[in-house]
Amino acid sequence: MPRPDKDPAISTDAFFGNLTRIRNAILPAPVQSRLNNGRGLLGGFIVVHLVFLIFAASLSLRGEAFSDTFIYRSWAMAGFDDANLSGGPSPWVYPILALIPMAIAGVAGPAPFFFLWVLMTTLLNGWALLKLTNRGRDRHAVPAGWWWLVFTFLMGWLGFARVDGLTAPLVLVALAYGVGRPFIASVLLAIGTWVKVWPAAVMLALFAVVKNRLLVVVAGIATTAGVVALAAAVGSAPRLLDFLTQQGGRGMQLEATFTTPWLWLSVLNVGGSRMYMNPISTPCRWTAPARPLCPC
Repeated sequence: MPRPDKDPAISTDAFFGNLTRIRNAILPAPVQSRLNNGRGLLGGFIVVHLVFLIFAASLSLRGEAFSDTFIYRSWAMAGFDDANLSGGPSPWVYPILALIPMAIAGVAGPAPFFFLWVLMTTLLNGWALLKLTNRGRDRHAVPAGWWWLVFTFLMGWLGFARVDGLTAPLVLVALAYGVGRPFIASVLLAIGTWVKVWPAAVMLALFAVVKNRLLVVVAGIATTAGVVALAAAVGSAPRLLDFLTQQGGRGMQLEATFTTPWLWLSVLNVGGSRMYMNPISTPCRWTAPARPLCPC
């Protein structure tokens, strides 16, 4: 029965209600009972992440990487110095904090880079589930943990071979803190913004709903000040905002929201728009005779 306090136009109750009915039709009640607790969720987490870890290990043993981690690895091996790269985009197309996990994954050289990257993603996903479910003790939160785990599995390598896979669990932890601990949530979201920009949208939403909005602003300013200090300490302050200026020549990625109109123009062969695979920077992109919007 619809709740009177929810707008049916924006409520997700019907969607998740349908998913729940599908789950109930597939999984018998005894199976759900065994899975719907901290131990069951831990087992699911181990199984899902072992799939990705084993695959990553098999590639790393051959000295290979996968998807975007190829270019992350080349940046790390080049010391994030454009002069040491033979071509392709600069590592500074990302905000500065994105370079830290790349450096960590590259600490043992190029061979284990991909495995270490997937391991970092696994640890962050584990942290997110622990926070979301109160270390598995909150039985009411365990179903949410399962939804997150299934979502992670369905996203596949999009969540394990890109920077987004590191920021997503960080944002989930921030949302778990939410309005109850807005300062901590805002610090985490600000850190995520200095990794991949998009968590800024979540921070804006948090600003809109918390009572003490000053805490959100102070957290954002304090975190940014820390990032500036870090950049100055490593001699990278002049490049701190390069991620805002080095996007123009890359083309917009296929999955970017602003790409949608030109994506359909390319599908319909209108106006010279087309999709193409960038052999240097990996993602599928689009191009058109005129691009009024900068890539993001």
